[in-house]
Amino acid sequence: MARTAAGEGLFRSAMRLETSEVQEVIARLIDYRGLDVEEIQERVEVIGEERRKKLEEKRTTMNRIMAAMRIIPRYKLRELVTDILQINDQNQKWLVNAWENKFDELDTEYEGDPNEGDPHALVVFMDEKSPITLRVLISDMAGSSESIRKYFKEKLLIEEEDGTLEVRHFEPLEPEHSPVLRSFEPKASPNLEAGVRDSSGDWDIINN
Repeated sequence: MARTAAGEGLFRSAMRLETSEVQEVIARLIDYRGLDVEEIQERVEVIGEERRKKLEEKRTTMNRIMAAMRIIPRYKLRELVTDILQINDQNQKWLVNAWENKFDELDTEYEGDPNEGDPHALVVFMDEKSPITLRVLISDMAGSSESIRKYFKEKLLIEEEDGTLEVRHFEPLEPEHSPVLRSFEPKASPNLEAGVRDSSGDWDIINN
């Protein structure tokens, strides 16, 4: 059952309580509202199963998105990332901040305003500077944002009849030589909700 807006607000408030305080609230609710403990336990199990399925779906989707990021032609990567930045200007600010945590040349080497300027020019600059880093950061962005993850799932993947996800094939543009990325096997994160780890050290690049 979906939570109402009021229920969602109470849930968020309860998440900030200490464990002992949460236990006290639950005990009082059971007592005052005459709640059935067995029914509550059953609901806990249902919620837990729903959460596990959601995390597994996220893990599977992210594995395939990152597989696509290894082989997607540069023209298609630039097109999709530019689209993501145009959809929401906060995405561009996030990418700029993440990039500056790795490089410190935007103020001196990039012509224009990286936060509010032409998103396509920014993407081209980053892709020329370090295509691996750009792909890793975009993967991180997808891991942290459900809407961006859904966007890349739709654009990069094909869902087969049995539910498996396959990477779409994109024809390369000639004479462009797209980077072929290999040796990237994402390891399971202990906390999938935290997003995708920085895996730039796992990516090798070979120019065809």
